[in-house]
Amino acid sequence: MDEQTVTLVKSVLLASLRRTLQRRQIEEPYKPEEFRLSSPFYARLVPDEIWRAAKFERSFVTSIGQGVFEQVAVIVAKGAGCEAEQGYRETSEVWTGQLAEIQNILTNLRGGINRPNWLLEVAMVNNAVEIGQKVTRTVISDLYIKKQDGTRNFYSLKTVKPNLDQTEKAKSDLLTLKALNTNNVTFFALPYNPYINRQSYNWQQAFKIFDMRQDPCVLIGEEFWNDIGGSGTYLKLLKLFEKAGEEFAPEIQAYLDGLI
Repeated sequence: MDEQTVTLVKSVLLASLRRTLQRRQIEEPYKPEEFRLSSPFYARLVPDEIWRAAKFERSFVTSIGQGVFEQVAVIVAKGAGCEAEQGYRETSEVWTGQLAEIQNILTNLRGGINRPNWLLEVAMVNNAVEIGQKVTRTVISDLYIKKQDGTRNFYSLKTVKPNLDQTEKAKSDLLTLKALNTNNVTFFALPYNPYINRQSYNWQQAFKIFDMRQDPCVLIGEEFWNDIGGSGTYLKLLKLFEKAGEEFAPEIQAYLDGLI
């Protein structure tokens, strides 16, 4: 990871932290006296510093959500010599039979009739070629990366515990991208793993639509970051996040102490 990449990623992270601090200071300040009225029992059990910190944490998690991870991913991919873009639009023709097959797959998954199996599902969509008529469809991907070898990768980058509708829409988009062009490489990606390792991932809503442990289209945490930036990218990013946090720590502490 070169210096330019490090600088750009750090600027995105610090901007997110500053947005959070501004929100907590100006737009939605923590007011102890109001909290003691609205939550009279809790406020008296736990010190104000804890509630002030909790509100900052919730605001920060919202601020650094999916959009920030997408920005970081684009910077990392470009730093690795790839083309990268957020909100990429892929438009081409697809057979109506393929679209019907995709909807059938999703209906059966959501209804619990079938278990997710990415390779089988892609084959089913491919088998529906030349059924019906051709129509034009556009899929907007959270993240698009064209690797140096010309491989075109499309990522649906979601929160680490996506709801059922988000997950179903992601699979619809990924299967449609495969129908638009069989050479498209598609992934359902999560920026980190709250369950620590792949085989322990256990968010059941996602499991209804993807086999989160076996599907080759699923990338979680370290797998995702190393895929876009090369081996070791995940660990380098963790160190970079830590350095950004250390740099901003005095301002956070001043807020928690009620000094700003």
